[in-house]
Amino acid sequence: MRRKVNETKAIFDQIYNVYKNIKPKCKGKIVNHTVKRKRLEIRKLEKYADKLFQEAGKKLYPVSVVETRLPTEVIHHFIPKSQSNNLRYDFKNACPATNGQHFRYHTCGDPMLTNAFIRDRGQDWIDDLEVRRHIVVKQTKERLEAVIVELETIIYGKPKKLPF
Repeated sequence: MRRKVNETKAIFDQIYNVYKNIKPKCKGKIVNHTVKRKRLEIRKLEKYADKLFQEAGKKLYPVSVVETRLPTEVIHHFIPKSQSNNLRYDFKNACPATNGQHFRYHTCGDPMLTNAFIRDRGQDWIDDLEVRRHIVVKQTKERLEAVIVELETIIYGKPKKLPF
């Protein structure tokens, strides 16, 4: 019996040694850390640029389009950020609104906001956005840094040093 246990253990050790030297073939488990680090850096820059876009938009458009007596609280993207990197930081795509109007648009699909934008800017504006939304632009670190410099110039009059 002891001999059988020792043989089984030897066979198990041989199999284990073979398998521990084989790298996993599943691509999902292997992570290229340099790619992951670059993506995290781009996400951080995007988040900062989005914040600056809101501030610059409030400075350029001080009142809401729907009710001109109310101040702008948020900048709505007519073409969503997820659908076009080209229009993500473009002020022609920026639509000033209050928080209530913006919330109502995204929860109820209230056409009041859309109608006000079209009435304010016209059909040519929509046609221009539709053409430019299909231009493919890759979010790179260099592009985002240029956008940040441009937005900081609008807000502060000169670019600042990045906070990170």
